Amino acid sequence: MSQRYLPSQALFSELTAAQIANLTADWTRFRAPDQTILHQAGQAGETLFGIVEGQVLLCDADHGQVKHALGAGAFFGEMSLLDLSLEGGIAKVNGAALLYVLSYVDVLAWQQGV
Repeated sequence: MSQRYLPSQALFSELTAAQIANLTADWTRFRAPDQTILHQAGQAGETLFGIVEGQVLLCDADHGQVKHALGAGAFFGEMSLLDLSLEGGIAKVNGAALLYVLSYVDVLAWQQGV
């Protein structure tokens, strides 16, 4: 994930430059085409997403109503870490997007190493 976005997020705000560099080395780059479903209601929230380019919509699972439109620099996913969790909703790409993804296992390993 681009290091310039991380310090602005509460989760990462107290990290040193070296810790941020170490964390960003674990992110997986993912280019998602338009309308890619990144998460569906009922799935376990096991991934932390960071948006580098494009837009992701967090929608209500029942009616598909957009609750949040997220762009570059936004993070969403693993509900215990972020306010913008995926619990009970759908996350889909609106237009193509470049995302960086960190698995729950990697998040736990990073938290234990901080």
